[in-house]
Amino acid sequence: MGLEDKRKKIDELDKEIVSLLTKRLEVATEIGFYKKEKGMKILDRSREEEVIKKNLGRVNNDTFAPYVETILEKLMSVSRDAQSDIVIENKTPISAIINMPVITKRVVNPVVAYGGIKGSYGEQALIQSFGEVKELSFKNFSEVVDAVISGEADYGILPIENTSTGGILEVERLLERDNVYIVGETVVHVAHCLLGLGEIGDIKTVYSHVQGFEQSREFLRDYSFEEVPYFNTAISAEFVAKSGDKTLGAIASKRAGEVYGLKILKEDINYNLENYTRFVIIKNTMELEEDYDKISLQVVVEDREGSLLRVIKSITEHRLNMVKIASRPILGKPFEYIFSIDINGNINEKRVKKTLKEISENSVLMNFKGNYKEVKGK
Repeated sequence: MGLEDKRKKIDELDKEIVSLLTKRLEVATEIGFYKKEKGMKILDRSREEEVIKKNLGRVNNDTFAPYVETILEKLMSVSRDAQSDIVIENKTPISAIINMPVITKRVVNPVVAYGGIKGSYGEQALIQSFGEVKELSFKNFSEVVDAVISGEADYGILPIENTSTGGILEVERLLERDNVYIVGETVVHVAHCLLGLGEIGDIKTVYSHVQGFEQSREFLRDYSFEEVPYFNTAISAEFVAKSGDKTLGAIASKRAGEVYGLKILKEDINYNLENYTRFVIIKNTMELEEDYDKISLQVVVEDREGSLLRVIKSITEHRLNMVKIASRPILGKPFEYIFSIDINGNINEKRVKKTLKEISENSVLMNFKGNYKEVKGK
């Protein structure tokens, strides 16, 4: 049999396959209507596994079994998608899919809380996002969250990740623990300086936030400074200024040095000159506009084969872009993890609704943390 004959045979088989697939999808959609009527979940994992296992047993050539399994898995996904189209209509409220928080409008002339004091990167993020507004400064990130929850502040600004050191675990855990939502973000260029009252040779002890030390690690290796972790880079600069001690130094911004009257002993000491920190804007209610295009989730999956893959497949199969995925340990549960996932989309989009429903069904926990406008680039 020549190539053309083989291709004709393929065409004949494809015709049969398409006919059978169409009939199968018709039955699948009938099941979708039944599930909608009875209020049943679209996903029935045990049934899917049973179908795949049963049909793999019909493969008479083991060489092809892995390929057939892949096709069957895709068939399950497509059938589920067809059923989802029935269950989730364009008019389906998002509240039917997630535990919907209260949605409010953006506050005019807000009170905004941030971690640090004048001259901190947190204050810079606040000014970038809100301009001149009433500010509340706190030493700890947890105090910022508490101010937002209590209503003392309308918004809070928190650093969530850095291009040199990655995610900021303390903030991720605060977002996991507390009932606040991300309603915006901004990106700040971080350029650390060594600040002091005397000369660099006078310095014996340096104060900064732990992130300041880590981002300046290569510079610090050339010195034998004692490193003292402190609340915040700007608070460190203020402390050194008030001490009047030339043996103390601080790692903070150039502006912090200017604000507190410290000498700039060395500029740009962070090893990554493309050093940026992403800050999130939090609120005790959610905001939603048509142009909001980024969604943050926290997800816990079963500790079994393929659990996380199913979540990722739900995102990719609905043609959504996953901006970020990161894991961190769950406190009190050794070697169990929660995943922070950011995807592009608006919760009023049908494909987003379908994705969130599938993630919820494939997860032990899906914690929705907000839908907001993504800041592109630096």
